Amino acid sequence: MEISLPKVKEMRDLGVTIDSQLKFSAHVDRVVADASKLSSFILRTFTIDQPLVYLRLFESLVIPKILYGAAVYRPSLQKDWKRIERVQGLFVRRVAYRCKMDREVIQMKSMEERFDEADERIFCKLLGSESMGRFFTISVSNTRAGRCFYPKYVARTSIVNNIFAWRIASRKRYLYILD
Repeated sequence: MEISLPKVKEMRDLGVTIDSQLKFSAHVDRVVADASKLSSFILRTFTIDQPLVYLRLFESLVIPKILYGAAVYRPSLQKDWKRIERVQGLFVRRVAYRCKMDREVIQMKSMEERFDEADERIFCKLLGSESMGRFFTISVSNTRAGRCFYPKYVARTSIVNNIFAWRIASRKRYLYILD
């Protein structure tokens, strides 16, 4: 018995939307819309002049919404990065205006740094688990480094280079882990 699978342009699995070309633009659209709504809700709900309160609310409510599924998705297109960064930039601008202060005084990590930190947390969890071999080829090195981690699969396109194992392996400091 032959079953034909339907062709779809995009699919959503565990809350992360991916299209047929392995791009996450549709997911970024949804995340940016949700994060923008939540940012506006924070600013409508609270009327205080202390920027630290707003920044803590943003980091505890909006950032997790953006970083949900960060191991699976990471924007590969510059336009997606700009849209995600714009959510944070607009929030900072509105907080600075409300608190009557200069925008440059309010310092926040960039979204790219936040995605990097999420990758680091996942990598550290993988180090102690049996799942490490699914993502990386682990080899013993005769240098002081001890063990080397390389991506399990070879990427054929720049889009595939954006998967978790390649992102981690492209950072030199994670290739060599001391025992």
